[in-house]
Amino acid sequence: MLLFCLIFIYPVSRTAIMSFFSVKSVTSAVSTWSWAGLDNYIKLFHTPLFITSVKNIGKIWLYCGIACLGLAIVLAIILTSGLRGQKFFRAIIYMPNVIAAVAVGYMWLLYVYNAKFGLFHSFFTALGWESMANFQWLGTDHMFLSMCIAYVFSNVGYFMLMYIAAIEKISPDYYEAATIEGANVFDKFFHITLPLIKGVLGTSLVLWTTKTMGFFALAQVFGGVSTYTPMMYTYQTLFGSEISADSMNTGVAAAAACIMTMGNVLIRFDPELFMDRYSLTGEDRKLIRNEVFRSVEWIMLDRGVIDEEIAEQRILPLLPERLHGAARGLIEKWDDPIVPVEGMLELLQALKAKGYRLYLLSNAATRQPIYWARAEASKLMDGVLISAEVKLLKPDPQIYRTFLHKFALRPEECVFIDDTPINVEGALYENMAGIVFNMDVPALAESLRTLGVEW
Repeated sequence: MLLFCLIFIYPVSRTAIMSFFSVKSVTSAVSTWSWAGLDNYIKLFHTPLFITSVKNIGKIWLYCGIACLGLAIVLAIILTSGLRGQKFFRAIIYMPNVIAAVAVGYMWLLYVYNAKFGLFHSFFTALGWESMANFQWLGTDHMFLSMCIAYVFSNVGYFMLMYIAAIEKISPDYYEAATIEGANVFDKFFHITLPLIKGVLGTSLVLWTTKTMGFFALAQVFGGVSTYTPMMYTYQTLFGSEISADSMNTGVAAAAACIMTMGNVLIRFDPELFMDRYSLTGEDRKLIRNEVFRSVEWIMLDRGVIDEEIAEQRILPLLPERLHGAARGLIEKWDDPIVPVEGMLELLQALKAKGYRLYLLSNAATRQPIYWARAEASKLMDGVLISAEVKLLKPDPQIYRTFLHKFALRPEECVFIDDTPINVEGALYENMAGIVFNMDVPALAESLRTLGVEW
């Protein structure tokens, strides 16, 4: 009993008590704790990122739960019906549970959702469903759906075996008697199977809740605000950086720093411009757009996972030989041509002259310094962080935290400017002010003035 108290009760009790104090570190001595009352809880539920994470975990629990447990019951019924090879199918369906969650996540990212050679792309192409074959599973708008499908896949086998074990304990006499009385398959399920396994159903619901609350690995692999969960919030708050996300942004009237991305803010990055260089038209243009700019490899370049040589090795075999030169050029020298955003340099110079610090936070590959130095705006920057350097991509919350920590910035001092709404949303969740830039410098200047940035 004493051992039980030490192992289980003490950590839970200490954590609960700690939540009412201001504690610098989880290892801090009790004597250093200062009473905070409900302040920690009030801050927590006023932190946009945490609120988003709670909503995400609620949707995962509900939507994935219905899909996972429902599919598990269906599979359990099928695999207890005398189907030939049922032991084989049981093993195959359960297999994802013996594979590391991170490995499962990358399997889905690289080999199922891949827009060029992924399973879904090949399957729907074979059926002639062009729209589904070209569906961007890894796009920011669909990332949550993609993660949920992968999560259901990785857990359905676990619950299927639970239901199979429960169904196989039901006496065949019940089903034989029901058959004699003229009951059909649905009658047997709702009046025999379901009532007799309800205890297991209750247990599976508890276990599903536990699995969902502990959901971490897949969310980390898929990344982004839309897949953020409370466990990730807790981990990154405790261990991710020294800058916590619980500081509140009460306004940026005293803003000290402007943070911006590179492409389509400081310089114009338009894939169409680069394809124009090679005079690509029609189907060739579509192929380059899908196989290069929308490829997993392009994302992996920006994440710093692969280099240009590996990207070429993977991409070129998927294109006709006539497009190999264009693909190489777009991968190795996409900076030619670079078009500056009209009026942006002047705005940055005015901000710099007024004493504001300027920073670059951009999704870009390791070659970024080569072409970034050609932009006049590069000479005005006080600091630069490129996604490939830290192997993180916007809007992953951790890249914003890493940036703030690297340059010792407070989020409430910063204005983040990006041309992609989801990236700005990520900055807002980290308590920075944010502006979506739509290639309109005067409108940007007015938005900055509204936030209190004057020059």
